[in-house]
Amino acid sequence: MAARLSLSAALFALVLALHVWIELLGSFPGDRWALDSFGRPSTQPGLVQDITGFYQALGTPAFAIALAVIATWMLWRRGLQIELAGLATAWSAVLVNILLKSIYGPTAPWLAAGHSGSNFPSGHTTFATAVIGYLGLLAHRRRQRELALVAAVVVIGMGPMRVIRGTHLVSDVVGGYCLGVAGLLLAGVVVSVLKARAGAPSGRPLS
Repeated sequence: MAARLSLSAALFALVLALHVWIELLGSFPGDRWALDSFGRPSTQPGLVQDITGFYQALGTPAFAIALAVIATWMLWRRGLQIELAGLATAWSAVLVNILLKSIYGPTAPWLAAGHSGSNFPSGHTTFATAVIGYLGLLAHRRRQRELALVAAVVVIGMGPMRVIRGTHLVSDVVGGYCLGVAGLLLAGVVVSVLKARAGAPSGRPLS
């Protein structure tokens, strides 16, 4: 438990350090390549646009709110209040993402490429990793393998699809993955602590 908590803190610190790297050095490995390769998503084949558009939709506020409502209702209905607390903790990564974006604003390479709006860390990637990843792990532990597989595909594919769509740099999605995993680990710690206090077997850690 202590190891997971330490790793979560380390990943969060890594997100902060990554932003310092970008501001001091002006770029992160892969950022310029992403801008050169995917700077004009409108010229991409239709299938690629459809796939990246699908991933884009998965991170919209409407989908996120709908998922939050459905997941909360299902967990509460099944009496899984501890798991619900873990889900709320996973959502904290998304809130931290929003806070960091409001503080940082657009990064230097993003502005240099003619873009506007806060881009670091990737909100879609953070949400997919922390929230959808958490729900996927719950599904896996309950032997709902199909749902777990879907969640894994979403988490793994979200970062690359954001870069291919031209809406994020490599550094953005790396930061999003780090922040998302940090939230996921913290959610696992919360679940383990609450189950220990309740005297229930903690089983395998969520993280």
